[in-house]
Parts: sequence; C-alpha cells; structure tokens
Amino acid sequence: MKTPPKWAVALVLALSAVGFVATSMWLDSGYPRSYFTCRGDVSLDSLIQVCRDRRKVQLARQFLLIPIVLSALGLYARHLENEAARKERRRQYCAQTQKAWAERVRLEGGILIPKLIEALLQTLPDVEYSVIENDQVLEIPATSDNIGPIRVYDGLEELTAYIGAVHHRHIGLWGEYGKTDEGRTDIAKTTAEFIAQIINEKIGFYDVPDRGGGFVDLESVDDSLEDTVGDTPVWVWSGKRAAMPWQSRVHPPSV
Repeated sequence: MKTPPKWAVALVLALSAVGFVATSMWLDSGYPRSYFTCRGDVSLDSLIQVCRDRRKVQLARQFLLIPIVLSALGLYARHLENEAARKERRRQYCAQTQKAWAERVRLEGGILIPKLIEALLQTLPDVEYSVIENDQVLEIPATSDNIGPIRVYDGLEELTAYIGAVHHRHIGLWGEYGKTDEGRTDIAKTTAEFIAQIINEKIGFYDVPDRGGGFVDLESVDDSLEDTVGDTPVWVWSGKRAAMPWQSRVHPPSV
C-alpha cells in the first residue's frame, strides 16, 4: 500500500481537528440546557429527549475521530516504510563498503599483521598463533567453547579483533597519523595489550540473548552493569565463569 505524502496527511489531520472542534461546539450550542434549568416541571419525555440528544453528540464526536485515526495509521505506515528503506540502504552500503575494503586489502596485502605479531611476542612470548587467509588474519586458537578463538583482521588502517562470536573490537587511529609507520605501530601495540588482557583473564565476555555481547573489565567491575548483564554468564579465556558482584549473591564463584 502506497502511503500519502506528508503534506496531505498533515492537511487531513488539521482539517479533521478543526472539524471536530467546530462540530462539537455547534452540537453543544443546540443542547437545551437553559430550558431545563429554568423550569421545574420537567417531564419524563423531556428527560428521555435530553438523553437522546446527549447520545447523538457523543456519537457525532466518535465519528469525527475516524479520519484522525486513519490519518495516524497512514503516518505510522509511512514511518515503517521509511524505516525499512533506511535499513535496506544501510545494509547495501555496508555490503558495498565491506566488498571494496576486502578488495583493497587483497591488492595491497597485510600491513598491520606483521607489526601485531612483533608487538604480541613482546607482550606474550609464549602465545600460540597462526597467520591465515593470505597473511591478512592472525588467529589464536580457543581454549574453550564458551568464548572461541581470537581472530584479528588487517584492515590496513585498523585492526579488528573478533573474540569468538560474542564480541569484536575495532582498534585504529583515524587521520594521517594512523597511516604512518609510527601510528601503525601504536595500533599493533594497543591490539596486543587488548589480547594480553583477554588471555590473562582481566577481561570477561558475555552474550545477552537478543541484545548482543560485550566485555567486562574484571578489575573495575561494579553493580552498574547489573541491568546490562543480569544473570547472563560472564566467561574468561580459560572457559571458567567469572562471578559478578550481583551474581555472586545468587550463584557460586567461578567454576
């Protein structure tokens, strides 16, 4: 169903509102209040007629609401149509951007992964890793099914770290500095520090159904995250469950 233009919907709403007010005032003005308030000999037939007149006024007002309700439904339908179109445009834009970026990475090759390996070995000398997909992805194998492997993708100007299917983080420096050798070294160091926090279990991860995942800094966690995490398990790299302050009042410590 094609929705009407905004100006037409607004015009209908305005005319409906004016008609509602004008008709209500006209109906009220014809209501014989003065007659019955001035006379004391009110008959039963007169009272019945008053009730009928009042019912007519109420019905007229209710019928006047019909075009207003229809116009509101038209506006809501147009809003849903615009929202669906916006999401589709966003999806197409993301797909095109991702395709173009992947092609650029393929042509130019990995730039940040070699720097990440160097920084990672300085931070975690014994870490086990592999480089896959034409040297464009660094992977650290999972230690449990609760989190999954760590995969870091080279985006030329940023590194994207995927922690299983529960969370991902973009690490980059925008502007010209991020394109310099020094800037890329800083990106690699920041990513290596983030991975070290994961493996040293200073960060826990959660995945709330229908809301998505995230991470928790276990060294500074407090009750402020209770509404976000709730009773959802927070897992650390080894596969154990981290006890949140509000969960420890109900659940036992990490198992």
